[in-house]
Amino acid sequence: MSERFKITLKIAGKVYPNIEIDRSKEERYRRAERELNTVVDLYRKRFRAEDDEYLAMAALQMALNCVELELRGNLDSETEQLRQLEQQMDDYLNEI
Repeated sequence: MSERFKITLKIAGKVYPNIEIDRSKEERYRRAERELNTVVDLYRKRFRAEDDEYLAMAALQMALNCVELELRGNLDSETEQLRQLEQQMDDYLNEI
């Protein structure tokens, strides 16, 4: 069984055939397709525009989501570093 195969995705009403992917990532692509179409449909309900404008707004929204997740991850890392520093300070003060 081949590890790579071709799928067809339909995004904003347009068909994209023969996208070659790793078989193990098919569900990721299918989920991304569903999520992107959901966002595009939301923009279609908000205002009238061309499909490329809906796609651009959906791409912007999804990119913002990625940035927020990245920033939240960085904040979590910094918070953990502060906790470790606080623990070291507590340990030091308890020794005195």
